Amino acid sequence: MANVNDIIADLVNAFDEYSDDSVSLTAILEMYIDQINMDGEIDDKEQFLTALLGLMKDHPDVVARISWDFPKEILKFLTTANVDVTKRLGYSVIISLVMKCFNEIAFSAEPKECLLTGCELLSNLSLENENIELEMEQGDHTNSKGQTHYSSAEIGKYHAERTPADFFVSVKMYILFELIGTTLQRIPTLNPSKYLGLATSAMIRFIKANCDGINDVRIVMRRIFSFCRNYVPPDTSLCVIKDRSLTKEDLIRIEERELASQRRILRNLCTIGLETCLKAINGRTDVKYFYFLSNTEFTLAGFYKDISEVNSRFFNLALSFDIDIKKEFLECVKTSHDIYKGLPKDSSIGSEEAKKLIQQTVYKLAYSYELQRIAKHKNVQLDPLGIVILSGVYYMETDKHLYPQITVKDAIYLYLRCTTPSLFSKFYENFSVESVVRYWLWVSITNHSSAVLRKELEELPSYLLTTFLQTFLSKNCKQPNEEIRMVSFTLFTRILCLIPEAVTFKFILETLTASSYPHVKSSVLGILKDLMSKRRSCQDLCANDNDEALSNSLAKLKINSKKNEGAGVESQVYVEVSEERMNEIHHLALRAINSLEEEKTTRANIILILNYLEFFNGLHSEWDKSLLQSIHDEIEDKVENCSDEDLKKQIKDANVKLYGLIQ
Repeated sequence: MANVNDIIADLVNAFDEYSDDSVSLTAILEMYIDQINMDGEIDDKEQFLTALLGLMKDHPDVVARISWDFPKEILKFLTTANVDVTKRLGYSVIISLVMKCFNEIAFSAEPKECLLTGCELLSNLSLENENIELEMEQGDHTNSKGQTHYSSAEIGKYHAERTPADFFVSVKMYILFELIGTTLQRIPTLNPSKYLGLATSAMIRFIKANCDGINDVRIVMRRIFSFCRNYVPPDTSLCVIKDRSLTKEDLIRIEERELASQRRILRNLCTIGLETCLKAINGRTDVKYFYFLSNTEFTLAGFYKDISEVNSRFFNLALSFDIDIKKEFLECVKTSHDIYKGLPKDSSIGSEEAKKLIQQTVYKLAYSYELQRIAKHKNVQLDPLGIVILSGVYYMETDKHLYPQITVKDAIYLYLRCTTPSLFSKFYENFSVESVVRYWLWVSITNHSSAVLRKELEELPSYLLTTFLQTFLSKNCKQPNEEIRMVSFTLFTRILCLIPEAVTFKFILETLTASSYPHVKSSVLGILKDLMSKRRSCQDLCANDNDEALSNSLAKLKINSKKNEGAGVESQVYVEVSEERMNEIHHLALRAINSLEEEKTTRANIILILNYLEFFNGLHSEWDKSLLQSIHDEIEDKVENCSDEDLKKQIKDANVKLYGLIQ
């Protein structure tokens, strides 16, 4: 490579000689930048960028003419060869110089061209493309693409997981957001909403393409928040001077129309940004309410505390944009209700086969609605899932429910509307939204009497309830966070206490029969054990003047024990034990035990057998002794086939206990 001083001298001459020939000057700049990047030392690159920055300051008119291609060339300096991604940004001279160059571009370049360039670069910025570029640069086939799921309590580890692609995407995003924000204020126009819409569309495309994979999504959230908060409409006075045909009334009308349009665009960005950025983050709204119900102190870990603070900023930003969160949330609830309100009642369906066909349709209703909503989408609107999240942030901020009157039917409709689309497309999966809709389920069952809750649930078609239960169970069994999984299973059990007994047992039986996941079967088996052994007093079921008892019990997270505290009070279990039900469970247990004879039986299958034994031990006094003896004998005959010695011992011990209880 030629001496860096010679390259700088040639660059100075190029700025003088080709100041009126933007195409030639751009080609020369590209050549020098590629050369210095490929062959130069880090000191040479810093010296080159320093000289280039000085030339940009001295020749703002030249910068204005090359603004279309110039930003892309400057970004070429952001590579692992030039920047140590393990150090803070302030330690990198290259990053500092690149940012200063972009600052000169933002204030000197032709604003409309510069905006289009910035939007194009931001729209095309992605982790996938960045990885490809880094692999070409390094010959290293590392891959950071994939969903980041913030599920561990030790969120602090995320710093160590940050990849070079993630680092450079975040830095470039910051630079381009600043470029776009500054340029927007320099465009002389009477229609600033047109350019603002262009800018926010590019931002939304970037967010949707990258937020699932970016390691620290708080960076993106802060950029969106800063852009929305700091946006200032451009000065229209120059346009008025140029167009003297405009009357004062025309100008007022245009300004009012444009301010309203810009507000709608920013409200849209605020809600979409919040919803999209939080997709991979397990929300804590339902967990906080659970802790309140159990009278336990609730605290947020460092990462979640930071997320909560950013959410609080978005909440206040939404209020500053005059978003009526309650009104918009009620519209979401109404829309969810409308999606499912046309479903036929059980009595009007002729057969079980027809019910199953309709149930498959129920799964698709919300997904189909979303596709139609997108297809018909013409005006800039608030994002409904962003509104749902804001309803949860309202509780996190105020400790009050935005809509405490929500019915359990509407809460179930809302849950199905927000969760079932993800069964058909990962694009719709959003862990923060799922946390909020679980929170609304909690609110619905703890703010109404048990009689009202049961009546509403009885009015729902059984196949819709089954769809809800299957979706809830499937989601929760995939939940990696133990605390959230525990809270959700508690909610799930409380809802099963209220649903008609026949529907509850049928759902559990179908899960034990058809589910391909042993851990799911183990989960519902434990729930069935509780429902068949725990009792409620008949006053809780029948007497209107005492129907608050179960509601209070639900709110306090309690299910009555088998023995009633009041002597002589008639009681009833949540799911009755009958001869037919015993035989059905017995058949399923034998099928699980027979898996011990299979060579490739999994640990989860063996755990399921142990859970069956614990189920029978817990219900031995209610169960047919001959069926229990049959289970004991089958276990004794096949347990030696168990390959896991620890589980084998546990199964043997549980089987010995069962034998003792039988005797």
